[in-house]
Amino acid sequence: MLKYHQDENHGIEVKRPFVRKGENEMKDKKNIGIKILGAACVIVIAICILFQGMNTQDGKKPTAESQIAEALIAETEQAAPIDAEKEEKKDEKNPETKPKRDESLIVETGRGNKIETEYLHIDDKFYLKIPKEFSQLDDEIISEKYGGDVPDIVFSNEEINVNIAISLTENPMQNSQIEEYKDFMVSLFKGYGEIVSTDYYNVADHHVGQIKLISDAVDTQVYNHMIFFSYNDKLVIVTFNCTLKLKDEWETVGDFIIDSLLFEG
Repeated sequence: MLKYHQDENHGIEVKRPFVRKGENEMKDKKNIGIKILGAACVIVIAICILFQGMNTQDGKKPTAESQIAEALIAETEQAAPIDAEKEEKKDEKNPETKPKRDESLIVETGRGNKIETEYLHIDDKFYLKIPKEFSQLDDEIISEKYGGDVPDIVFSNEEINVNIAISLTENPMQNSQIEEYKDFMVSLFKGYGEIVSTDYYNVADHHVGQIKLISDAVDTQVYNHMIFFSYNDKLVIVTFNCTLKLKDEWETVGDFIIDSLLFEG
């Protein structure tokens, strides 16, 4: 269920979803004790794997996904964790500010269909434009469709083959660490998928890392457009994904959603 919420700072009428369904249960699933990069990598792996073909008939994760996840986790465990204190002391290279966002709420697909969106206030932290035709999945469906560390929030179309997944993690992450984290994730994903593009920019003094990549799922390939940033010194990951065959139709919509990131203040 969603509630309307009038934002006083921006004058935007948005809906505030009860986004943290089963919040305590979700938090218990987070292994906060492992290294920053290792924990974050597991979350990214969960987000990158699309819904289709996620579970076999016996409910176990597919072998290919398990092997990739295990390999990535092994690599992160061998890597040195980011030293937050060192990061704070070094001269910070400020990224370029993202060009002014499109203020429209209407976006056109590659097929010319118009998609109406609305600003949603995500967990009282930030805003994203979400297509009105998308629904928020409940915890049971999220757990069934994702393996490992599941996202906190997922919005999907009716067919559940176009998705927006959001992880509001408890993993420490400083604003100054985002570029290094982005570079580290790019180096990892190069061995397990095709990197389409990367970017590093600034939105309202929040450094944002971005990766577009094509990854392999069980019976298809997946187009992913993900961003990550620090909010209250915790890592947040937002991913738009769809099957590769839907990329030409939905890529512009994914860009529109990701570029709509808005912070209060």
